[in-house]
Formats: sequence, C-alpha cells, structure tokens
Amino acid sequence: MAYTVLLSGGEEFTPEHQPLDKRLLRMCHSNTPRIVVITATIGDYQTPAIRAAKRIFGQLGAEVEFAAVGNPNQALFDQRPLTDVLEDARAVYFSDGNPLSLVTALREGDTLSRLAQAFRRGVIVAACGAGAMALCDHYWDGGLWEPGVGLLHGIAVLPHHERVAKRFPAERLRRGLPETTVLLGLEDACGVEFDATQGRPLGAMPLTVYRADGTTVYPDGEPFQVGQPPIAVER
Repeated sequence: MAYTVLLSGGEEFTPEHQPLDKRLLRMCHSNTPRIVVITATIGDYQTPAIRAAKRIFGQLGAEVEFAAVGNPNQALFDQRPLTDVLEDARAVYFSDGNPLSLVTALREGDTLSRLAQAFRRGVIVAACGAGAMALCDHYWDGGLWEPGVGLLHGIAVLPHHERVAKRFPAERLRRGLPETTVLLGLEDACGVEFDATQGRPLGAMPLTVYRADGTTVYPDGEPFQVGQPPIAVER
C-alpha cells in the first residue's frame, strides 16, 4: 500500500535531502507527477525557496507549482487559486521556514478544508521542518508548544532534533502536549513516512519517538505504531 505522509527534519533542497525527494516521487507513482509547493518562508526568503523547489523537483522529473495561500507576493510567481492547483496535484509539499507564518496563512478562508478534501482524495502530504510542525495540532516555538493547524493528528514533529535534545530533556520536550500525542524527533535530512497508523523512519540517523510512557529510538526502516491515523481529513 502506498504511503500518504512523508515528513522530514530539515536540510531541504540539498544533496543530503535528495534521497527523501526521490522517495516522494516514487510514492507518486507517476513519471511526471505534479507537486504543489506551499512555503513556510516569508519576505525575501520566499523567492529562493520556490526557485529551489522548482529546480530540485524539476531535475527529478516532477512538475512544480506554487500555491497561493495567505498573502503571498503575487508579483513573484505565476499563481493559480489553491482550488485549481489541487485539482491535478499528486502531492502537496509544505516547505521549511517559519511555522507561525504558515499556520497563519493556512487558517485563512477555506484553505484547510480544501487541503483536507485533497488529502481525502489520496493526494500525498509531504513537509519539511517548520512545514511539518505547522501541520500538526501543536508546533514547537523556542521551548513552548503552540497551536498548529491540525491537519495531522496524534503526532507532533520536532525537527533538527539533535540540537534541540541537547538543550531539553525528554520530559521537558513533552511538556504541554497531550498524553496521547506521539512526538517525533527528526534529524536533518532524515524522515518518516506513514501508512494508516504505522510509521517508518527514513535516513542515516535514527528517529527518536517520545511517548508519555517513555522514549524509543528507531533505525531506518523499522516500523512503529501511532495511536490513530495521522491525516485528519474531516474538517
């Protein structure tokens, strides 16, 4: 069965991240899949992020389009409304950057319900760093868990895990999360993919999973369970 969620911890659009990019394209089961990119970057950082996405995914054979959400710079990109962009999308990719800006943009209008409808049709969810954090019920902001958009349920994502875990013990990292939430500590250029309630780590560095009753480290390819399907499509 094809996986429908692919999350990574950082270093997007770099050679180190390319195995995850290739994995995403294999998940699409198409020679020229259309990938819609929604960026979590703001201001002057938006342009290079989109150019990098088009270059990297284009080199791998995908068609890339930037989705207009929130209040993007209309002069920078050839944009269509989100509804039109999603019609023929095989995957939606939420880029790294600023989680608060992405949460704010996704909450505007009917953006979340449109995305939920696309995911219900089988469109693949992919996200890196801040993009992955923002999709969950909560995202990490300098030591506190803030409300995310809740398109992914039952999990929270901690990107750049090694750096953060050096500063905060496991109990502190979970403080403020519901007991049922599974916290995923993702290293840079490493990922996790989901099919229903089962996750599978991807990459050279192991995945650290924090649950209310303890912490477990999973190497590349070793499956683990979460309590409920991560995609929340009933909005």
